Amino acid sequence: MKLYIYADHSQFEANELVKIVKTSAAELKAWIDSSPLFLEYVGPEPNELDADGLDTSEPLPAEATTVEELAALTDVDYLMPETFDFGLTLSIKNKKHLQEPLNFLNKIAQKNKCEFVVGYFDETTNKKEDVCFFGFEEGKPDLFEIANYLGL
Repeated sequence: MKLYIYADHSQFEANELVKIVKTSAAELKAWIDSSPLFLEYVGPEPNELDADGLDTSEPLPAEATTVEELAALTDVDYLMPETFDFGLTLSIKNKKHLQEPLNFLNKIAQKNKCEFVVGYFDETTNKKEDVCFFGFEEGKPDLFEIANYLGL
């Protein structure tokens, strides 16, 4: 089963997710690299984002003042906080493989005062299906509860 654990977009102001990516992406990527589990980082590189979330890896046209103008003038995919995910994906068959990622992302959630959502990708449509939330307000993730929701 392919799962995702992403920062919950619904709670953020425009640049809050950008701040979280800038402060926590390197830490998350390092943890993923050191984990024996099959995990994949999902999100932009922190150095590609400016304070508003625009992708600054390409030069911005001087005549553009809004994201819409940028899209009209270029074919560069400018990132805005509501258009990208931040977190990880993992493929698992056993609920015990969820514990480490949940604990690590809960630490990031507590540090950044945010929530994460756990979900799965529907096998036929590949659409995301949210299952439950955890983090700063929702509290520590409950492995047993999440595994039951996922049918593990």
